[in-house]
Amino acid sequence: MLGKFGYKPDLASNGLDGIRQYEKNHHDVILMDMHLPILSGLDATRKIRSSKGVKDQPWIVGISAATMRSEQEAALASGLDDFQCKPIALAGLRDCLQNAFDGLRERRQSAGR
Repeated sequence: MLGKFGYKPDLASNGLDGIRQYEKNHHDVILMDMHLPILSGLDATRKIRSSKGVKDQPWIVGISAATMRSEQEAALASGLDDFQCKPIALAGLRDCLQNAFDGLRERRQSAGR
């Protein structure tokens, strides 16, 4: 789906691999599955959040089939910027990417970048 918007995503098979890819490539936006093996999406998000200053933080979107509000709130409390339920529609992904663009611009401007 990201290809329809001109993006070529890097894929990670588990949370630890996702952290390694972020450390190597410094992605601006991360679509983080919440239920990854080895290291969960929540733990991977916390690790990424602890590694950089505010202005250098990526926009992290949690992805899960969880529809319970309590699980979504717990995910957002881990440091996510946004949350999307599976399955994600193309319009939902477009809106999510627009929110990421706007949010990163605001974050970087307020941090003096």
